[in-house]
Amino acid sequence: MDSRGSAKLTVILFVAFMTILATTLLYVTGMNFQIKQTDYQIKKSFYTGETALEEIRAGLSAIVSEAAIEAYDDFMMEYLTVPGEMRRQKYNELFVDKLWEKLEAKVGAADAWDETLATYITNDKAKLYWANATEAMPHLNSATALSKDTEKGVVKIKELKLQFTDDKGLTTIITTDLELRVPEFVWPELNSSLQVLGTDAEGNTITKAEAGEKHKTDVTRCVIYTNWKKE
Repeated sequence: MDSRGSAKLTVILFVAFMTILATTLLYVTGMNFQIKQTDYQIKKSFYTGETALEEIRAGLSAIVSEAAIEAYDDFMMEYLTVPGEMRRQKYNELFVDKLWEKLEAKVGAADAWDETLATYITNDKAKLYWANATEAMPHLNSATALSKDTEKGVVKIKELKLQFTDDKGLTTIITTDLELRVPEFVWPELNSSLQVLGTDAEGNTITKAEAGEKHKTDVTRCVIYTNWKKE
């Protein structure tokens, strides 16, 4: 009788132990799965938000490309009259002036820059604001959003804030400045009809006749993020 009771107690204890062990393993597995799912959703939200910024960057690259080619055309008209050491600075000035005109013409001096840049974004869940805002969804005009450095050939769009909220309510916020920089051109030594417009990723020269889409792709490296932060 005592032996049977001990056996039953052992079986009960064993079953209880296995039940606790199985429950613990299921809980740990479930937690790991949940952590991985959360991590996946966070990364997905981040990359979707980053994609929206890349769409803005691509749109601005097209404007940079147009300004670069037009400034180059104007510069080549007076190329031989500019001393060699001044050519880079002269081109930088022309580029910044052309780019500034195009950016202001696109939005108007008093229009909302966040709304204008947002037209490049294809995901309607990604919203663009200004990082230094003190009120909900405020706008800044181009007079405060833009700055330029003609000597260095740089135009800055300051303090953009991209907010993306997915279907699960997970929000990613990215703040950044954008710098639109002058392309690195190779100046020809002679007044040649074969105008060297720039270089591709392999270091090969691009003539004006060859520029087209190749040149547009090359200038995407002229639109860069600065002061980039993720929340």
